[in-house]
Amino acid sequence: MYQNVSYLMYQNRMVDSQLSGYNSAVIH
Repeated sequence: MYQNVSYLMYQNRMVDSQLSGYNSAVIH
């Protein structure tokens, strides 16, 4: 259970970084 939560948190962090990078590319 704990490992699964950590994995989801890690995945969310990866997605957030990808989205922020994508948004930066679009804005600039």
